[in-house]
Amino acid sequence: MPRKPTDEQLKKESALRDESRAENRALRIRCYGILKEYEEVFFRIFDRDIAQDTLFHACIFYGPPGSLKNEAAVLTAQSLVCPGAHGLINEAECEDPELMARVAENEYGDLYVMREKLGIVQAAQMQSFMAKTPMEAADRKILIIDRADNMSEEAMNSVLKFLEEPAPHVYIILTAENIDRLLPTIRSRCMMVPFHPLPEEVYRETALSEGVDPEDAFLLTDCAKILSGYGALAAEETYQRAKAMFRQMIGVSGDPDMILVDYERLYRFREKVNNRNMRDLNMDTLTFFFGMLGTYWRNVIKGDESGPAWYSESVGKARSGAAEKAVECFRIVREARDRINRNNDLNLVLAQAVYRLEKLA
Repeated sequence: MPRKPTDEQLKKESALRDESRAENRALRIRCYGILKEYEEVFFRIFDRDIAQDTLFHACIFYGPPGSLKNEAAVLTAQSLVCPGAHGLINEAECEDPELMARVAENEYGDLYVMREKLGIVQAAQMQSFMAKTPMEAADRKILIIDRADNMSEEAMNSVLKFLEEPAPHVYIILTAENIDRLLPTIRSRCMMVPFHPLPEEVYRETALSEGVDPEDAFLLTDCAKILSGYGALAAEETYQRAKAMFRQMIGVSGDPDMILVDYERLYRFREKVNNRNMRDLNMDTLTFFFGMLGTYWRNVIKGDESGPAWYSESVGKARSGAAEKAVECFRIVREARDRINRNNDLNLVLAQAVYRLEKLA
């Protein structure tokens, strides 16, 4: 029988929760300012429509990884339920911080957030949620479907029913990276709201503010477009192995011709780390590796020689080759990165990419 936690343990857990909540709240407040500065179209339209109670019942927030479409969805939900809100609400000014936290943490009774891949079972759960009468004071129900472009066609048809017969108190927000994967009938019934990647300096300043080494800040922010957590990423062994692989691949340290041998010998995980299975660890390592390599070839194409001295020197040397080679290398690397998933043989993906790149050398 498990032991009952001591008072000291409960106090410690409570303090950690409070600290985490405070950090997340500070990040949401920062995101409000970033959205206001860099996503002017979204901010102007939603600030006006929420204030006038004329917001369209269904929206698609779409944009590439690194854009703040998910943060905008949470901000919209908070603004719809915050009492006395006159437009998009700055959480720092809301008189009910507990309510704002409940929405952000998906603990608000009339909010349903779907983050897993949506299939028939999940669609049925959403239908049950939408059919219920609102229970919170705002008298509004909000449905957020993250990565709606990953829905099955059957699930899309279920969502389409909500869109065709909207209730006056229901708001639906879909987020997507590739809107072409959504049914045209879904797109035609939603307000389309584009989002864009933030300027690189926003991510780099974030990483540096977390104490990340400038070299790692440069490499990481090309791989991960996030607004917190770079310190933890820089410490990950998956990133450190990927960085070593990348340096070897571009000839900065080690022999590029030995990259496949050294992957098996040095870089591939063969046992769990922190209870994570080996496949996930290797997927993360190769995602980082191809992310860095893709940015490298993109910079060669653009003639961008910024970054650490060893990096900029390598980019400069690569620029002396044919431009067509750089474009083809970039394409090969991006294709390989897109194939890093649970359904593919990771070793084969890496080997095929390396062999194709070697042919261009």
